[in-house]
Amino acid sequence: MFHLEKAHFMLEEMVMKGYVVETSKSYILAPIQLVDKGAYAMQNGVSMGPRHC
Repeated sequence: MFHLEKAHFMLEEMVMKGYVVETSKSYILAPIQLVDKGAYAMQNGVSMGPRHC
């Protein structure tokens, strides 16, 4: 299985103590998309932090 850590993260977002706590796809995937953007930025040398003048 590819991206096993992402699958575990999604399950952690959906289930807490055996109960389903979140069913909204957008709420579950939002943190994963942020992590993916950060990983892409790190690989390509792009700064995602605030710009200081």
